[in-house]
Amino acid sequence: MNARRTIITAAALLGVAVSAPAAMAATTSPAGLHVVGTAHGQAVYGWTAAANASWYSIRLDGQQVRKDLKRTLQVQVYDLYLYCHALPGHSYTLSIVAVDAAGNKSAPSEGALFTVA
Repeated sequence: MNARRTIITAAALLGVAVSAPAAMAATTSPAGLHVVGTAHGQAVYGWTAAANASWYSIRLDGQQVRKDLKRTLQVQVYDLYLYCHALPGHSYTLSIVAVDAAGNKSAPSEGALFTVA
């Protein structure tokens, strides 16, 4: 015996039209990556906030090394040395990717070349 189930949504029962949520505007790339100061003898880089960004992903030579920057628009080279294994005497290209609440990623910012002292 085949039992058929009919699922009726509350919207259908009430005769309410349901529309898909509006698409979120695309997240823009962070802009203006530049040195804003120094800390512990290393550069501190800052950038302009990206539209719709919930957090930022930090990349060295295109590889994500941090993805938790939520409330800041700066990253210290000293922190990349301490926590992300950036090696003294080596040069890296730093770029930033904005991520929105849905997890959509922007294109990377323009890169900034630096050498860890």
